[in-house]
Amino acid sequence: MSRAHQALAWVAAIAIVVVACAVKGITPPDDAGEEPFAVVVAVGERGVGRNIDVTVTDVRLARTVSTPRGWNATGRWLVVDVDAAAVTVQNATLLNGVTLETAGLTFSASNRPDSFRGASLYPGLARHGSVAFELPGDLELGAAVLAFSVNADARSDSQIRVSIDLSEVREEAAVELSETGWARS
Repeated sequence: MSRAHQALAWVAAIAIVVVACAVKGITPPDDAGEEPFAVVVAVGERGVGRNIDVTVTDVRLARTVSTPRGWNATGRWLVVDVDAAAVTVQNATLLNGVTLETAGLTFSASNRPDSFRGASLYPGLARHGSVAFELPGDLELGAAVLAFSVNADARSDSQIRVSIDLSEVREEAAVELSETGWARS
């Protein structure tokens, strides 16, 4: 093999390696198609996804939470008031995905109190209610994200995401969760 052919073979081999590295660099990870379609809004702003319409109306911390039906508990609670509706589908549309992400941890809304978690949603008819998160006493309060979806597993579906700073959330001694009902607006 002549020197020209050897040089051409080396250039071709290097080009193949460069192209392979470029393809690997632009190829999305295996789970890229499973990420939720995030709709990012602030407290008080309306977020609309494929089949979920959410507005977080208030956020507060409490040492004691209660419900209109008499249930109560003490601890460290984050109470979130929410207006929500379905967008297109009524049958079996529930507010099942309600999480709080902070400090590298994800908390699901508590199922201990009667709350808006798991409530039925209807197209064009907003409902109002509260959800509560029971937080560890030693959790450092800082940046957090509230996430809402119709399914507990929001992969490949819409998810309304609301950024909050837990260190700036007002703290009250006691908070009563709103009874789930029709929204005022």
